[in-house]
Amino acid sequence: MKALIINDVHKKYHNGVHAVKGISLSIDELSFTAFLGKNGAGKSTLMHMMSTLTDITSGSIKMFDYDVTHDDEKIRSLIGIVFQHSMMDDILSVNDNLSIRGSMYGLSKESLNERIIEVSKTLDIEGLLKRQYGSLSGGQRRKVDIARALLHQPRLLILDEPTTGLDPKSRQELWEYIHKLRVSSSMTILLTTHYLEEVMDADQVIVIDEGLLIENASSHALREKYTRTKLYLSGNESLHQALDHDAINYVVHQNRVVMSLDTPFESLNVINKYQPFIQSFEVIQGTMDDVFFALTSEV
Repeated sequence: MKALIINDVHKKYHNGVHAVKGISLSIDELSFTAFLGKNGAGKSTLMHMMSTLTDITSGSIKMFDYDVTHDDEKIRSLIGIVFQHSMMDDILSVNDNLSIRGSMYGLSKESLNERIIEVSKTLDIEGLLKRQYGSLSGGQRRKVDIARALLHQPRLLILDEPTTGLDPKSRQELWEYIHKLRVSSSMTILLTTHYLEEVMDADQVIVIDEGLLIENASSHALREKYTRTKLYLSGNESLHQALDHDAINYVVHQNRVVMSLDTPFESLNVINKYQPFIQSFEVIQGTMDDVFFALTSEV
């Protein structure tokens, strides 16, 4: 089943800005999909339209067979959103924050208390429930923000740059919990992020630039299409002499030979041929950073 079907969607603002220009795509249920794009590319506007926060100028969006615009109340009951900026009250305790936000979903007091306990266990925030939200670290706050979005058991979770401002350890821990949630709760996850390493495990990477969809594929497929493999060799002067003799193209960086290859398999031929002169080697396939720069560098 498709969790989301977007058909020729446009968004034009009254000031003349055409933020989204005829985007069409579909997303499978239970998948993990990442939206990439520079600031102002249109990805947040698209997210706001699919979550009923912004009107659609033209085109259509269907979520789990419900129409955005016509079935907005039903769609809101099916999605959880973790905004880039928190919706919580710094003065209130975590438990009070969750109780107030959860009551907005129409849950009974008993059901809400049960859900707070459940999501707190899943996200390992039980020890934070009595603390003021404003006293928490950045990583702890994001866990609480996600807990708030999960209280009504949504089928689709939208994460708008959830790890912005977090230190590397907190980012790693948060993603461990997010992937755990995806499996345990059978949810579809949509992500926008500036940290390109966070999309490596995505089933689908959607790249948007100037309001247009310019790529829609897995991270692996995008890296194969837009990047080259780098082979790093460490060796003595004889390595340089052998490569020069065979007219092999390379550069030297930090005392290592660096070669750009079309595929990782080409590195096997090079390593085998020059093995007597090689002390160590490293093969690195192109990253999502390389993909992003290749797709957006002309803008």
